[in-house]
Amino acid sequence: MSKPGITRIFHTNIVVRDMDRSVKWYTEVLGASLIDGPFEAEGENLRGISFGLEDLGVGADEVKIRFALLGWGEGPEQTFLDLIESVNPPTFGSVHPSVLHVGLARLCLATDSVQASHDALLERGVEFLTPIVEFDVSEGPLAGHACVCFRDPDGTVLEIYGPK
Repeated sequence: MSKPGITRIFHTNIVVRDMDRSVKWYTEVLGASLIDGPFEAEGENLRGISFGLEDLGVGADEVKIRFALLGWGEGPEQTFLDLIESVNPPTFGSVHPSVLHVGLARLCLATDSVQASHDALLERGVEFLTPIVEFDVSEGPLAGHACVCFRDPDGTVLEIYGPK
């Protein structure tokens, strides 16, 4: 059987309740760059993200969203975060109450120093869910590294990972 040819993760989507608040938080608190947007889009061209809404009585031609592309880094190492706010229907639901629920649990962001990032985020008012945790392994990608978890304004769990 042939491999599917996937080379890397291109972007992650996070659905937010308030686009302007979230863009401001991700750029000012986490230091992301606003690469493009926010934009509005609607109608049939959103079929890639509007599946399942028919069960809520919303047709694909009625869907309207706002979205923005943010990122960290440059060149082939650049990573992207695609924020989406649903306008019609309005964003609904809530994030998982625990990272043990099925599905994406958290988004992990790399840093050169977990302690320095933790301290800078603390100065910006971020409340942490965990203390800085150092991995107790001597080999592999976790050796000599640590992590700490916190939430974005909508409650999505984020993690900072790297050397302590």
